[in-house]
Amino acid sequence: DSSDQWNRATFAVPGTNAVVGPEEISESRKVFYLSLVVIGTLAAVVVGNRMVSTEQSVEQVFGELWGYLKPWLTATDHKQIGLLYIGTGLFFFLVAGFLALLMRIQLMEPNNDFLTNTQYNSSFTMHGTTMVFMAGMPIIFGFANYLVPLQIGARDLAFPRLNALSFWLLPTGALVVYAGFFTGGAGDVAWTGYVPYSSGDHATSPGTDLWAAGQIMLGASSTLTAINFLTMIMRMRAPGVTLMRMPLFTWSITVAVFLLLLAIPVFTVAVILLYADRTFGSLYFSVEAGADPILWQHLFWYFGHPEVYILILPAFGVISDVVATFARRPIFGYTSMVYAMASIGLISFIVYGHHMFTAGTDPLFRFIVMLTTMLVAVPTGVKIFNWLATITGGSITTNTAMLFSLGAIATFTIGGITGIVVAIIPLDIHLHDTYFVVAHFHYVLIGGTLFGFYSGIYYWFPKVTGRFMDEKLGRLHFLTSFIGFHAAFYPMHILGMMGMPRRYADYDASMAELNEFVSYSAFFFGAVQLLLVWNILRSWNGGEKASADPWGGWSLEWTTSSPPPPNSFLKIPTLHVADGEDDA
Repeated sequence: DSSDQWNRATFAVPGTNAVVGPEEISESRKVFYLSLVVIGTLAAVVVGNRMVSTEQSVEQVFGELWGYLKPWLTATDHKQIGLLYIGTGLFFFLVAGFLALLMRIQLMEPNNDFLTNTQYNSSFTMHGTTMVFMAGMPIIFGFANYLVPLQIGARDLAFPRLNALSFWLLPTGALVVYAGFFTGGAGDVAWTGYVPYSSGDHATSPGTDLWAAGQIMLGASSTLTAINFLTMIMRMRAPGVTLMRMPLFTWSITVAVFLLLLAIPVFTVAVILLYADRTFGSLYFSVEAGADPILWQHLFWYFGHPEVYILILPAFGVISDVVATFARRPIFGYTSMVYAMASIGLISFIVYGHHMFTAGTDPLFRFIVMLTTMLVAVPTGVKIFNWLATITGGSITTNTAMLFSLGAIATFTIGGITGIVVAIIPLDIHLHDTYFVVAHFHYVLIGGTLFGFYSGIYYWFPKVTGRFMDEKLGRLHFLTSFIGFHAAFYPMHILGMMGMPRRYADYDASMAELNEFVSYSAFFFGAVQLLLVWNILRSWNGGEKASADPWGGWSLEWTTSSPPPPNSFLKIPTLHVADGEDDA
């Protein structure tokens, strides 16, 4: 077909393959070679520009570059590690977004041949894997690294070198996962890696082996991070910072890393067993050898559903801090907010089975899971009502940070309502493998998590850099992102109810117009994210200068300078109990 013709290229190397004829270059290798050319060209331009502007030699330019990179490559300070995490997460967010746009080009019209089925599956697999493990998690760890020690009055994490190791396992694992593109094709078994699709009998590409190996590294990184944070929060709080006087962002990280410590090792062990099946011939997931055909689903979703809350709870913490600051009121129902987050974390391990309603599980199991899935709406509703109660009667400042928090609340509420829909067994049977679930998932994780952390970027940027971001550009970013997101993902609910299956590279012609609209909207949403990138680059050194506490915040990170000194605090702070406040 035309896509195969577009992807085909031949060449002959004298003395090697010239005799046997031309060799076909795979698309992934073409991309790799093109990437090397682009990177080399950009590096040459940067070095040449520096040489001309400063009249330095090549050796001097590279020496200056090494002098800049070395402190970052050898960093153990929590603030530097946090920025490395956030930068890495934002980079992979753009990569995952690019893969999503490739899929939307394929789905712009039925019977499209822009991507082959295998290429579409690889794009889908890598998009999901990247968004969850290489974008969402690093951004959370970045915020947590930078802010949690400041909020509890600690100078650093409990184990700074372990923190550095945890970070460097992330890009290493990511490179291993993406190396599949250069071995004939990346993993194409979906980000869930369902067996038997991911077994050696079906997924024969080395890319799936690399996907599994990289996931093991990413799992080790997350596990070490969870241990580090729990140790710090439990043992290194400043005087006066009791558990029930910690900021809600720190509480959200506490619950999230506790879930992470319970969930991620299960998934990591499952991937190790899958890797053993594929590489060493073991039979842990072999149905022919008597293994349970849905064992992998149990292991994956025991991790996978808590992972949703690992991603969303820290965003809830950001929203809580931002709403309280810009409503000029203490958060309504602080204690109930803490218990709500803890309840969500606990219930998340019980409700994972709703992902398996169509897998032939026991009817009693499905009934219990349906009830508990509906139950999780109670603590979630508590948080939403408490945010609204905090805003009500407050003196609200509607800057970009507050706008993104309000947008996250509204968007997540829609995602929560559709979550109740797919929790009902008869409805889920019909909607489970449709685009309705795609819409629900993205309303929770993009509308909730991403918008929440966008709010955090605009809120804490002055603390990190000592400068404000451009407010007009930020408001434009919010407005275009909010419109673009809903235009791209809300119609997917309709497509799902029309019966459009997810994970497919084609669809019925009756759905063409709506899919075309979704694709154009997705491109618009992706393009306007460059406004954030430009705002960060422009404001980092050129923004208006900010004081130590530009927003009137009340937590300890606002008591130190902007940006904070190397040891975060000139001396360990003490949080004093106000009159009438319970020193719990």
